[in-house]
Amino acid sequence: MENKLLEAMKFRHAAKEFDTTKSIDEETFNQILEAGRLSPSSFGLEHTKFIVVENPELKEKLQEASYNQKQVTTASQVVIILSRIKDVMSNSVYAKELFESRMPKEASEFLINFHGSFTQNFSEDEISQWSKKQAYISAANMMTMAAYLGADSCPMEGFVESQVQEILGIDPKEYGVAMVLPFGYRNQEPRPKTRHELKEIVEFRK
Repeated sequence: MENKLLEAMKFRHAAKEFDTTKSIDEETFNQILEAGRLSPSSFGLEHTKFIVVENPELKEKLQEASYNQKQVTTASQVVIILSRIKDVMSNSVYAKELFESRMPKEASEFLINFHGSFTQNFSEDEISQWSKKQAYISAANMMTMAAYLGADSCPMEGFVESQVQEILGIDPKEYGVAMVLPFGYRNQEPRPKTRHELKEIVEFRK
């Protein structure tokens, strides 16, 4: 029986250029964003925020900050995935209020204390890196959803974070930039997907 999710995984590839005559419609793109919103995160803190860039002038600036990679300007939408920094630090107001609003008092008090002790010795850079790891889960789910819906994407780490923050007016104390993630429709068919065989990368311990 056909497994539609696995077929989507096989369909997905990192599109280096998108078809500028095609755009992802609002309904389809909202489903892609929902996949990001519903993704898991450490402590359930929802570390990520998404900035969707459709403005051509902003895309041009972001392309310059992304080593001039043309995925950015040919994409239908470019999602800048931000990762919280200040909000997920030890004893933050954001974390406390989130826990208290979503669970009974005993459970929220436990998580507030556990999160506080877990993060209390983290430097700001360590908090940023931890938060960015959570953003990658959202990115993966968004790319898979896009592929499932017949759209394409390209995860990009090749950018100058400080420049992206400046272009979009992002406070570097509040948010890091985890990924620049363009979406659209492929301009050409990719080469056949190649991966290691499952037996080469999986080891069972029974």
